[in-house]
Amino acid sequence: PPLSSPSPPFLFPIWTMSDSKKKPLRVAFQGVPGAYSELCIFEYFGALKPQPLPCASFDLAFEALMEGKADLAMLPVENSLGGTIYRNIDLLLRTNVHVIGEHNFRVRHCLLALPGTRKADIKTVISHPQALAQCEGYIKRLGAVAQNESDTAGSAEMIQQKKLAGYAAIASALAAETYQLEKLDEGIEDESNNWTRFLCLQRIPDDHRISQAGPSSLFAPSTPPSTMKTSIVFCLNGARMPGKLFKALSTFSLRDISITKIESRPMKATHSSIISGKSRRPLYYDFATLGGSSSPPARPSPSSSSSKPAKFQYVFYVDFLGGIEDRNVNNAMRHLGEVCSFLRVLGSYPESREMGKREGEEKASAAAKTPLPPSPRSGGLRPLRILIVGFGVFGQFLAKTFVRQGHRVMACSRGDYSSVATELGVRYVTTDKVSSIFAEGVDCVLVSVSITSFEKVLKALPWGALKNPEKVIVAEVLSVKIHPRTVMLETLSGQLDILCTHPMFGPESGKHGWRNLPFMFERVRVKEANRALCDRLIGIFASEGCLMYEMSCTTHDSYAASSQFVTHTTGRILSKLGLKSTPINTKGFESLLKLVETTCKDSFDLYQGLYKHNLHSKQQLKLLRTAFDEIERDLTTKGIEVRSNGESKVPSQTDVNPNVMRMKPSATIQIHALATALKEKGEEVISLAVGEPNDTKCPAPILAAAQKALSEGRTYYTSSSGMLELRREICLKLKRDNGLEYTPAQVVVSNGAKQSIMQLVTALVAPDDEVIIPAPYWTSYPDICRLAGCSPKIIRTEAKDGYLLSPSQLEAAITPNTRLLILCTPSNPTGSMYPKAALEALAAVLRKHPRIFVVSDEIYEYITYMGEEGLEHVSFASLDGMYARTAVINGFSKGFAMTGFRLGYVAAPLPVAKLCAKVQGQITSCACSISQHAGVAALRMGMGPVKEMLKDFRKKRQFVVDSLKSIKGVVCSKLVGAFYALPQISSYYGRAIPGTAGEKKTIISDSTAFCKYLLSKYKVALVPGAGFGDDRCVRISYAGDIEDLKKAMTRLKACLESLVVV
Repeated sequence: PPLSSPSPPFLFPIWTMSDSKKKPLRVAFQGVPGAYSELCIFEYFGALKPQPLPCASFDLAFEALMEGKADLAMLPVENSLGGTIYRNIDLLLRTNVHVIGEHNFRVRHCLLALPGTRKADIKTVISHPQALAQCEGYIKRLGAVAQNESDTAGSAEMIQQKKLAGYAAIASALAAETYQLEKLDEGIEDESNNWTRFLCLQRIPDDHRISQAGPSSLFAPSTPPSTMKTSIVFCLNGARMPGKLFKALSTFSLRDISITKIESRPMKATHSSIISGKSRRPLYYDFATLGGSSSPPARPSPSSSSSKPAKFQYVFYVDFLGGIEDRNVNNAMRHLGEVCSFLRVLGSYPESREMGKREGEEKASAAAKTPLPPSPRSGGLRPLRILIVGFGVFGQFLAKTFVRQGHRVMACSRGDYSSVATELGVRYVTTDKVSSIFAEGVDCVLVSVSITSFEKVLKALPWGALKNPEKVIVAEVLSVKIHPRTVMLETLSGQLDILCTHPMFGPESGKHGWRNLPFMFERVRVKEANRALCDRLIGIFASEGCLMYEMSCTTHDSYAASSQFVTHTTGRILSKLGLKSTPINTKGFESLLKLVETTCKDSFDLYQGLYKHNLHSKQQLKLLRTAFDEIERDLTTKGIEVRSNGESKVPSQTDVNPNVMRMKPSATIQIHALATALKEKGEEVISLAVGEPNDTKCPAPILAAAQKALSEGRTYYTSSSGMLELRREICLKLKRDNGLEYTPAQVVVSNGAKQSIMQLVTALVAPDDEVIIPAPYWTSYPDICRLAGCSPKIIRTEAKDGYLLSPSQLEAAITPNTRLLILCTPSNPTGSMYPKAALEALAAVLRKHPRIFVVSDEIYEYITYMGEEGLEHVSFASLDGMYARTAVINGFSKGFAMTGFRLGYVAAPLPVAKLCAKVQGQITSCACSISQHAGVAALRMGMGPVKEMLKDFRKKRQFVVDSLKSIKGVVCSKLVGAFYALPQISSYYGRAIPGTAGEKKTIISDSTAFCKYLLSKYKVALVPGAGFGDDRCVRISYAGDIEDLKKAMTRLKACLESLVVV
């Protein structure tokens, strides 16, 4: 925390920044080196570089403070899981100390063992009993036995000293560094809400009284009272009086003072001696400093009361929000003194602010991580040798702190910055002479150049001259992350480790220090041998008090597009308006002027880089345009209730459900409508847009059953959940094909699988919930979530990974608000399918998060090409422990060519199925009765027609694969299921539509522009990948006529090859 000299009337010395330059700040704590308490000290004091003083017990820690062996003490008083630590509360009352600060410390347990140990080798886990209890579930899953020891870090020390093979300790990440153990796992506690509240204590000199303001705080005295907290202890008078405690506590409630904690403790002999006056410390609150009497308020004498004194008396400890200097609190203390025989202020100090707390963190917590500790013993390690490539303003800004921390800093750049470097204590060379520094050897090459020049600079560096490249980490500090990550992986030798970082601040915002400023990082490629070096580099920022966020580059860019890019865009749009200050500026307008100033101060190269190298930024720009259009429509239509001819007006966008406004039109339906319009004009259009097997006739038994139901007059309502006969057949199918046992009561039949999904999401989500959806996705998933009022959380997957969501991606995306995960396997639109091992890996992650329910969309189950790929379809509900947490979505449209019948179903745990039926009862009542009879026939007819259809699909699939391979620059993943291909055509973006000389060229910038051009010029309808969450792609449905397919693929190739490079 920043320190400053206090204002009068502080009556005893405090520790200041100037003191820290003269001697180290000694802070006592209970435990051995590496304890959580020591980690808390480093996290709290940050740049002061404290010197922790380990003590064997809480009593000895207090003793060290009282005897002057320590300047301060940092001691825990409560844990969110274990409760109050009464020993320290009692010691506060018995000793002459005062509370000057607090810190809520996030306890993050780690599993530590000897280097080279695997988790499978662990047989015994040792730690403090409380830590073992907090990790009981994890230890059981590990298959190990828990063994009590006296301390967490002490257990780590024991393993190292005794070289205990097969043992692991539960302790802090700092303990791993202290005792050179390997961290096998982190965050292993069963309950994530594990916080310990620490108090920072200072001894009160014997010759000073407690003043009105109390002892100084570690924070600036200008801290607003609303952020202050006060701790007191009091004892009610001994007489038996009705409502004594109520009267005491009413002193707070009557003044709207919030009590955050209250504890009662039996009066002990030690307490009695203090209260009777056998202490050097002032017994009562100093009322004289508040303008009152110099003596405490008179208290009723127990002997004078008509009531008998109580045999049992208690001391009450209370924390409340408010500072002693607050007049409201002063009055409360006076009032409380009137009903107490004893009252003492233990301290008035700033309320803790948890590391990483910021606006919107709860919605973005998938991303925020526990802050890394600084490297506390860097003084005992050799300084790092850091080469900064690009010594402009930001490079110089970083160098100042690196040098101040004692590291050896070198720099190179195109210009001459030698004089600035000399002033900063940096060794400087020009770029053409950097090979000499490479030859001497460095620990880190930190690239600090513009986004647009990054690739060129990186490739120009003489990497071949680098000494011991296997020991070097290459880091960058760009504002976008996917671009530098990709370039470094493609350019740098595998010997070099890669670290992507983004210090999300600069010379202006960081001029007063880096504390509480965000720092993002991803260890892209770090060898185990370089892990400690990497942690030291990251620790430079952690030791300055940065808020540390470990997240993937992809996640960073998705956030940055909606924060950084939108901020810069807004500022530059406003700058085009030429806004000027006026004599009547509002605060809001002043903020806009400041935004223009700060954004335009950055180079246009930075802004262009944010756009060019972050695909999400392009989408944000489109959304901004849409937002402007919507606002204009609102302005021109809002309030017009009746048309000029007297007819009622159609409601404007501001008059309708906001959830509907959040939805986007279906990309598939839009393209299909455009194609249909062209056909109606007589154009020959080939549509590969709609996902239906329109070249396959619905099997005869199904049609016959429908005709029979019609002729027999079976046209009435069925049960809301569906005909019992059909639900029984569905249960038989699920058992036969998927190994799943369901009863008819667990099945709800709907008008298509889309309705089943809509009802399921509606039944299970709340407004603040998040639904994880891997992209590319079926177009309706996100908008179903938006209509239900929750938030879709899109996780991008890649073609090289088969468009499969990885366990690490899933883990990183999960937040406390995560409610659902939607999986589509086989997949529309990618044609991929999750093998069993991949599903098992996802299930392993979900087992740690019991709130998350899985929606498994298996509508393409029968359309798989497993014979060729060695795969078989696996239902997610069949995995261990997933049956009770999964709803299986399926239907008849795809596998039986029954798209027009609109028949689907959900099979789920009974409580969930009942909720879905409840929702359906208020929407459509039931599915079409004729379709249900047809569905019974489909499930009873055998698989012969389905196999024939699949045989036809296989031929078309192979034709599409061969056709796509023949088009240069097109990338497509393996097609193992469904009847779709999702080729990436983004290598053609930026090219122009051919035209006559002198015409303004039309650039193909995205999938939507390409599909519109393909449809208008070549009369082929494909769906833009933007509608599926991946604008690099287009979707091809190859379920139609083979001759149409041949023509369409020929035209697609011709269209792409016609585009002109500009």
